[in-house]
Order: sequence, then structure tokens, then C-alpha cells
Amino acid sequence: MIRTSKAPFAFPLPWNKDVVFTIRAGDVIERGDLEAALAEEGAAPVFDFQLQAAFADGLKHLLADAPDEAEQLIELVTAEAALEADEQLPADEAAALAEARDAVRKAWTPYKLLLAQAARRSELLPMLSFQRFVTAWAGEGLPVARKGIDGLLKIDMLSEFAPIVLLAVGKEAYRALYASGAEKNFAPPSQSDESQARIASDTPAKAGSSPRPKKAARGRSGQTTHSSRSRKGSSPSSTSGSTAAGTAQRA
Repeated sequence: MIRTSKAPFAFPLPWNKDVVFTIRAGDVIERGDLEAALAEEGAAPVFDFQLQAAFADGLKHLLADAPDEAEQLIELVTAEAALEADEQLPADEAAALAEARDAVRKAWTPYKLLLAQAARRSELLPMLSFQRFVTAWAGEGLPVARKGIDGLLKIDMLSEFAPIVLLAVGKEAYRALYASGAEKNFAPPSQSDESQARIASDTPAKAGSSPRPKKAARGRSGQTTHSSRSRKGSSPSSTSGSTAAGTAQRA
């Protein structure tokens, strides 16, 4: 939900409506301050196009002797990015891509560092948002608010909340920073938001990707498969990922 007001608002926990947090929506300056604090902690945004470029560079390095296989795997990334929410790559292509990602993560430092940065941001963003923009709470068994000389909630007291509470409330506080009644005149690049080895965008747009391949086709069984017409030759099998993994072991 996109909020259209900067007034403080109540946020009941989705799984326990008896626990309610009050969140104030910060302004654009405070949003910048938060992003600066995250950057200082090594948790600046990581965008999809950065991860895609680093992954492609790593593949080209690991598969220098098999450029066609590297290109096929890179095209799978583009195909995956173009899928709708209810679609998925065929099982053999998904397996090959997952294996290649794991090989590149282990052997290509730029890609590994970006994933680590995205994971750090995923952990710190809700916590720092909670600390800055949650003003009160009501419910049984909750801690008493304690603030430092900077006016922010003390970090040590945040540990008295369950991690899932910090995550849910902190993310809601971060979303409120982008409350607006005006339409965006452009879509920003997608940010990754994950602590695993994959990408989940904060925004709907998927920037930095190649033109969309042909629409996925549904077979008689109703399962979504992706058309291979948009990729050169046949789709890579798991041997492509195995090649990358073997190269990684030798690197």
C-alpha cells in the first residue's frame, strides 16, 4: 500500500492485531540520512543490473574456453527477469542457472561482494528504519522505549523485540518514506532485497536488463515454460552449470 500522507499512522502486527506500532513517515531529508547511514555500514542499495553485470563478467571469466555456454546462461538471466510472477523457467534451465550462480558466487569476487552487500542491507534496513521512525507501541509484554542523546531508539533495546517484529515494522516504516500522491514520471532501477543468493526487487521495474524475450508458453498441463526461440540454439542443460562449477574449482 502506498501512503498518501506523512501523518503518523498505526500499524498493527499482521499476525497479532493486539500489538500496534505508531510510525511516523519521514521526509526526503530523513530518507537521505537513512540511506547515508546504511551506506556507512556497507549496506548501500544493490541494483539488479549490477548483479546481472557482475554475474555475466564472472561467467565470461570462468567459461572463457566455452563462450557459447556463457552466452546461453547470460540469456537465461534475461529470460528469468522477464517472467511474470506466476511463471518459471523450465526445470533444466533453472537448475543450470542455479548451479552457474553458485559457481560464480564462489569464484568471482565482485559478484560475491555484491551479494554480501545486498544481504547486509536486507538485515540492517528494517532495524535502522524501526530505530528512526517508530515512535510508540502498545501491547502486552513489549519493552519500555529508551532513546539515546541523538533522539533515536537505542540499538540495544531493539534486541528485546522478536526479529520478525523488527522486520515487519521496519519494512513498513521504510515503505512509508516513499509515500506520495503523485504518479512517478519514471521507474527507478530495481534494488535487490534478499539475504539469500537470489534477487527480489523492492520496486516493480526491472532495469538494466536486455529486451524482453518472447512470452512464455503454457503446455497442455498448464505448467509455464519459457520459449527457447529467444535464445541462441538449444537451451543450456545442467552441463553448462557443471562446466562453470568445474572451472570455479580450478580457479
